[in-house]
Amino acid sequence: MFRPTDEQQTKTLSEALWDQFLYGSCSLKESSSDVREKFIEVGFARYKWKAKIEVVIDEPLPILAAAHWLNQRAAFTLLEGLRHNIARHSPRKNGFEAYLAVHLRKVFETPQKLNKVFTFRSDFASRDNLSWQLDDFELVTVTTSLGRRQISPVTPSSGPSCNFGLRGGINELLEWLTTNEGLYTYFFPPEKFGADLLWFLRHIRTGELLLALAQCKHYTDTISNDVLVKGVRSVTPSWFWKSKDVHVCLCWHHSLVSLF
Repeated sequence: MFRPTDEQQTKTLSEALWDQFLYGSCSLKESSSDVREKFIEVGFARYKWKAKIEVVIDEPLPILAAAHWLNQRAAFTLLEGLRHNIARHSPRKNGFEAYLAVHLRKVFETPQKLNKVFTFRSDFASRDNLSWQLDDFELVTVTTSLGRRQISPVTPSSGPSCNFGLRGGINELLEWLTTNEGLYTYFFPPEKFGADLLWFLRHIRTGELLLALAQCKHYTDTISNDVLVKGVRSVTPSWFWKSKDVHVCLCWHHSLVSLF
């Protein structure tokens, strides 16, 4: 197995692999040509196009092997990387979103009652037709092929893919909801979608699926009411895609709701 020869190479490998693992994509275009060629030489990376425009890391076995090797080193574990980046934010990725996704995977290592994980409004929680809040749910990955749905539980030791989540735009979101060929457990939608994180839970007793959406707000002080209101709107279907420079596509909104 390839082992980096210095700390900078190890840091580059760590950042690249965690990006691939968490978001389903990673490019080494910002790395030096020597680093890119080295990763290709040892089997971690490949050219994305024949024209050799971009080098990506997306080979499952090397990713898993390197992730295991890095997790044995305190400074480069996935947890350390998440902690280091928790306050970092950009339109393309958000450290707190990644931290929350990994945390939820940990929480749902075994089936959990939803009201033990999430706090429901008292008037919402008291409705008789919403008693499922008291039932057990498990974290699952959902895929569809040739019209047949496959549901795979995500356990402490295994999952359906070496890629944890997928980051993308409208087309990738639709593909994740309807097909999910890449077997991604989580989806990180574009910033203007509203919600920051999507995943599926399965009701243990009935087998029914619940599409969960989360808004991630990282604050060190008390969150204001205005921020709370915006957070609630971001996970409300009627507010999806609403912003000052994006028009709401009602056809898309209705198709999303009708899927589940």
